[in-house]
Amino acid sequence: MLPAEVRLGMSALGATFMRIDDLTDDGPGSAEERLRRASAWITTVEEDVERGDSTDPVCRAMVHLTHALDFPVDSLRPLSERMTRDADRAAPGTWQEWTRHQRPIHSTCLAALDWVASRLGAPLTISAGHAEAMIDIMLGLQLVDDLTDLAEDLDNDYVQLPLEALDACGLTAQDLLERRWTPTTAQLMRSTTERARALLHPDEPAIDWTFTSTVFMDAFRRLAIVQLRQVEEAGAAILAKPLTLPYAARQRILLSTRAKAAIIWKLNPFTHGRERHESGRRQISAVVSGRGETQNARGAAVSPAAPRGVGHAALKREDTG
Repeated sequence: MLPAEVRLGMSALGATFMRIDDLTDDGPGSAEERLRRASAWITTVEEDVERGDSTDPVCRAMVHLTHALDFPVDSLRPLSERMTRDADRAAPGTWQEWTRHQRPIHSTCLAALDWVASRLGAPLTISAGHAEAMIDIMLGLQLVDDLTDLAEDLDNDYVQLPLEALDACGLTAQDLLERRWTPTTAQLMRSTTERARALLHPDEPAIDWTFTSTVFMDAFRRLAIVQLRQVEEAGAAILAKPLTLPYAARQRILLSTRAKAAIIWKLNPFTHGRERHESGRRQISAVVSGRGETQNARGAAVSPAAPRGVGHAALKREDTG
């Protein structure tokens, strides 16, 4: 869906995000021990950049990314620090608290992805408002993930949904941990899927989306809409086992998106546009909690926004969820 060079760079970051998340969220030991493992792994990557002798495939991918694009690996360290709540496995009290926790995590991820894509001449974002709209979608994707993995989290005695949402439906965390499927549980699933849909369809930013973001987010959003329908149809099964998207459904969406992406890149040929910047480390966003505080990380290389007659028409929404 993206030019090969951009796709490879983003894949390295995606694998790194997953590794940090797994080290923080999974495995034995206390919250402090899991956080220590995540921090130690980032330190290992930083050291491997200097030595260049890692056998870990994810580390090797990040080492290559760092050498090729001067990517500042230490900019990812806040991810492990901001995942403290996941490590503690403490349910957020309110939706506002959930958002306050999740937004900086996804802002950091988006800033890193945008930095790499921009260095290669295909920026994801072109304004602060555009970045905020993308983060809203990423929050929607996170909420879909929380729903589809609900059973797995319950196995770990972990309720990720805010207590406020449970209270509104007359539920307690213990009701979910004991896998009680009742009309109030069904109500919780409905209200949460509605919230996820709203996040997946934020108000369009004033400025048009870039080619890269149009292609990049379309596939994820369409997959998430299908997953939400799964959640709605699962009933009590959602408390018993994680929901997985059928292979055929996933391929149908991805093949369609790839075909549309091919049209976009054919009409707007990708030209490697990497430029050297004065200070790579300063170009990663100083991301802090709260809306409106995300700095754009694209640097000097800027591609034009996707004209509505090309990107937006080719990737017009087809989801019906």
